[in-house]
Formats: sequence, structure tokens, C-alpha cells
Amino acid sequence: KNNDSLISIDSKKTQEMIEDYILYLRNRNLSCAMIRNVTCSLKLFYSMNDIVCNWTKLNKMMPEKVKARGDNPYTTDQLRVILKQVSNSPLWTALVHFISASGAREGFSEELRIKDIENFKDGCKSVKVYADSKDEYYCFIHQEAVKALEEYFEYRTKKGEVLTGDSWVFTTAKTPTKPMSTNLISSWFSR
Repeated sequence: KNNDSLISIDSKKTQEMIEDYILYLRNRNLSCAMIRNVTCSLKLFYSMNDIVCNWTKLNKMMPEKVKARGDNPYTTDQLRVILKQVSNSPLWTALVHFISASGAREGFSEELRIKDIENFKDGCKSVKVYADSKDEYYCFIHQEAVKALEEYFEYRTKKGEVLTGDSWVFTTAKTPTKPMSTNLISSWFSR
């Protein structure tokens, strides 16, 4: 009923209750990630209150991780269909080209600035993703993606936006001073 009542339960009984709860969640066919999110808060609560539970055993009770997405990249034909759908939008055309060419991980758009994209040989560009963080890495985009990106930048400039090295690479039309959110990109691609 409250935090104090949870703390007052014997640690052996607490262990049993958490085990039963994990089994209950598994029977509801919840994903491993979902169950971990729930048990993570329990682990922190009990750890902060000096109640010992066997988390190794509890972690072994988690369901097996299932890959949410397939192993195969989009085919050329699938990309053509997607690009046909966005052909009237310089933003989404550039974004589709950028993601398919770079293979950038989710969340890149919230940190990527124009200064992180540099010329590379043969008309390609190198991209520093998550610049100046522990997750920083480089990827590359080919000439077709570079062309789409330059057309998108030209479109933004014609609309009156002043682009600098510190400008976000991908923004929304409503707020060009903020980066495009991961949620927006994910929901659009899901649609």
C-alpha cells in the first residue's frame, strides 16, 4: 500500500514476490525490455533501502530478447517506393537518403549539426555522429545522399534560414532552431 509496507516485508518473501511478478509479466507476453524497465525500478528501490535480493537469479528469469526488426536492410525497390512518397519534400527526401546511406543509429538527428559533415573523396561526405560524446563515431554518405542533402539545405536557405556550422542538419518546418526529434522520424517511418 505504501513504501514503508514494502520495506517491512521479509527479504526472502520480497524475493518470492518479485519472482512471481516476473513470471506474471512473462505470462502476459511482455517483452524482455518492458519487464526490465519494471524490475529496474524495483531494484533501485530495494537497493536504496538496503534490502538484498538475488538480482542474478531474477535476471535469469527474464524472457529471451527478441529482435524487434529484421536483419535485412531496405532493398533498392523499397527505397524507390519510399522516395516516391516523399518526392515533394526536400526534408524527407534528404532524410531517407541520409539514413539509408549512413546507417546512422536512432537519435542521430538530435545532435547532428552541419559542421559535423565534411567533404570526403569522390564527392562523398564523412559524418561525425554524436560528436564530442563517448558514443561518437564516423559514417559516410554517397553522392546521391549528398545531392539530396544539399538540395534540402538550398530549400532552407531560400525560405530565409541562415545556415551556419552550428545549424541543425534536420529540423522541422515549424521550429528550424531545434533538431528534428527521434520520435518524429520513427513515427513517420512507421507510418
